[in-house]
Amino acid sequence: MKERTTMKQKVEDAWEPKPNKKYKGSIRGKGLLSKMSQVSGSTLLSRVLGIIREIVLGRYLGVGVLSDTFFVAYSIPNSLRKVFAEGALSASFIPSFVRVLNKKGVSPANKLMTLAFLFFEGIVLLLCYVAMWHARTLLGIIVPGWSPELIAKTVPYLRILMPFIFFISSSALLSGALNSVHHFFVPAFSPAMLNIVFISAVLVCTYFGLPIDYLCYAILFGGFLQFVAHVVTYIKCSFSFEFFDNESLKEFGRVMAKFIPCMFAMSIVEVSFFIDRIFASYLPSGSISLLYYGGSFMRIPLGVFGVAFAVVTFPVLARIAIYAPKRLGYLLCESTKFLFWIMIPFSLLMMFFAKDIFYTLFISRFSIEQVFLARQILIAYLCGLFFFSINKILLNTYYSLHNTILPALISIAGVVVNVILNFILIYFFKATGLALATSLGAGLFQTAAFLYVLKKRFNLPLYETRFLLFARNFAVQLSVLVPVFLVLYYLCESCIRSFFVSWQTFFLCEFGLWLWVGPLVGVIFLLMIFTRRFFGIKIYFID
Repeated sequence: MKERTTMKQKVEDAWEPKPNKKYKGSIRGKGLLSKMSQVSGSTLLSRVLGIIREIVLGRYLGVGVLSDTFFVAYSIPNSLRKVFAEGALSASFIPSFVRVLNKKGVSPANKLMTLAFLFFEGIVLLLCYVAMWHARTLLGIIVPGWSPELIAKTVPYLRILMPFIFFISSSALLSGALNSVHHFFVPAFSPAMLNIVFISAVLVCTYFGLPIDYLCYAILFGGFLQFVAHVVTYIKCSFSFEFFDNESLKEFGRVMAKFIPCMFAMSIVEVSFFIDRIFASYLPSGSISLLYYGGSFMRIPLGVFGVAFAVVTFPVLARIAIYAPKRLGYLLCESTKFLFWIMIPFSLLMMFFAKDIFYTLFISRFSIEQVFLARQILIAYLCGLFFFSINKILLNTYYSLHNTILPALISIAGVVVNVILNFILIYFFKATGLALATSLGAGLFQTAAFLYVLKKRFNLPLYETRFLLFARNFAVQLSVLVPVFLVLYYLCESCIRSFFVSWQTFFLCEFGLWLWVGPLVGVIFLLMIFTRRFFGIKIYFID
């Protein structure tokens, strides 16, 4: 007990060692959880709006050729966002910005921001130009199984949507500065703002029968609003843009040395989805759309908990790596426990309700066959939910240790595994096999490889015994709470069938299902929280 307490205190002491006075602010233990709640709350709002977006979008587009063309066009700037926005760019830029801000002050940080903005956004604008004027060639590479006529229908949408990546990438670069001073609200809330614009546009297009072009312009406008919000907040946080100097060039060279390998590691999930689309282009019409919908619902808990937790802990990991690198093992173990404790129940619940999700929300535009196929795809993606989440923490651990080569090599190996599994599983399971290949290649394989290298190459203690003890206690807790949930669920269902006969279709087969299932799930999670000590479950970020 004394050893555990000592390690816990050491980690807390390393949370924020001698920060820049102007931006002083502790983010210890519960403070970290508080910051995560800000990000999670905004992300949850964004994900709830995202569900509404998918519902109205599904009813506007349906599942078929029209939806496939839109999703392919939308996926290209959206995939680049993982590289030039919250992915590789943030991972390589934030540690350098934090170091410059803490050690040299605001002015050198401003100069680094200016140089990074000019360079990266210049590249993004060049990519936009190439994609817009060579759209047919690009689409021929991304969806090689499509006919020339289908590609021609997609070209106008891609040309409208490509500048979207410029606004999102610029916002992400600025959010790196905001996160470094523990300002998480605007970066976390801006996706919700984009979803509001998205939903409004879909409703207007549906009501007036407008073509998809209008929706594409609305998405572009939403990205512009995000950019404006970040610029205003950046200036309010006493940052600015200053002409760069030789020191800025040297620091930016370090950023670029990390950015190039980060492109492979941080964007692995998106690369996997990209590969899935290539294979899916040879499957029947609608397969790309169903993969999109399945992946979108999997991203709800991934964004609310996994991404939010990774965003908040990244600056902390960067500081601990500088002042106390040997203490990263304890933090990594506790992060793994926290995400495991959250993601496993979410995965099980979403698997249980997978059919209901698509049947109640999309039955007006989905056939029964498409509902069951979407269910299978979602379950396949959920098999990798925990691994997708912990991989973000593991990547941040490598980057905090200023090592970008090893995670890049592991990620490339993950892509190879994904492609091999795609060839095998698509033969047996079609689109579901593609989703399962992503969970195994970009999820399980990478997690195992990341942990193995951290232990062997960096001699980082992983506290396996500590985690296995936690996992055993958590398994016991689940073995008690799962039957409780099932009893309550079927009891409620029986009561509805008996006492609400005229309303049973609404409460069991339509949107009304979620009016009672939602509170029931909330009760189960409250039981998880309040009974965790009884089962011997201890998680640093909660306790």
